[in-house]
Amino acid sequence: MRSFRLGKETDLDTIITLEAEPDAARWLCDIGRTWHDLVLVDPAQEHVVVLEDDRVVGFGVLAGLAREDKAVEVRRIVVGTAHTGHGHGRALLRELLTRAYTVHGARRVWLDVKAGNDRAHRLYLAEGFVDEPDADSAPFVEADGTVTPLIVMGHAAGLARFGRDLQEVVVDCAAPYRLAVFWARVLGGDAVERDAAWAYVDPPGKPRVAFQRVPEGKSGKNRLHLDVQVTDIPAATRAVELLGAVSLGGIVKDDQGAFQVLRDPEGNEFCLVGD
Repeated sequence: MRSFRLGKETDLDTIITLEAEPDAARWLCDIGRTWHDLVLVDPAQEHVVVLEDDRVVGFGVLAGLAREDKAVEVRRIVVGTAHTGHGHGRALLRELLTRAYTVHGARRVWLDVKAGNDRAHRLYLAEGFVDEPDADSAPFVEADGTVTPLIVMGHAAGLARFGRDLQEVVVDCAAPYRLAVFWARVLGGDAVERDAAWAYVDPPGKPRVAFQRVPEGKSGKNRLHLDVQVTDIPAATRAVELLGAVSLGGIVKDDQGAFQVLRDPEGNEFCLVGD
């Protein structure tokens, strides 16, 4: 079973062994005990280890945790050669992103990757990082004196890469058309009754406001939630989960399309809706 925790001094022997493996070391810059000792005592950095059945099989390092601009760096991510191919690297990257956003309040997350490290580059692209060709980054000088360019990548937080227009605001109620008529008079536009259980109004220049019939009366549940239209529901769900959202069940499909119900960090429901 996979799990995560913050790294500690007793993990360093394993961490150093993992990063010294040829498949990892060739893509790293500084390695060794001294580098990691400094990370452990630096409050602006932290180790995060990934465990398989309580055994450390990989690690990552977050840096820049004290920066005023809240730009957090994924400084290192390594999975042992014997444990690749099991999804640990992707899961560790997501854990690092989640910590950066929800624990450290990052406004931006970035990293750099050596040119030629195509496997890592593809992973970062798949998980929402984009190349930043205009970023200022000096190339890395290898031990043999050769120079390797570094590709700087920034993470597109939240739904930025999926489209994030507010599609509509949906209100639970007992009489949809009656409420649609009321709000049409308040906001402008015409009340439209799609069927007995659903009505809406399109206020000029504003998102649609829709009303759906529900059997329960108003009690403790918030009767208003947001529908956010996205191009890829599963990927967008992962993106907002990195920011602290929690999914409620799986994707629901009906004759109107598909949607995923989630809660924001304070428990308010909203939906990601497919095209």
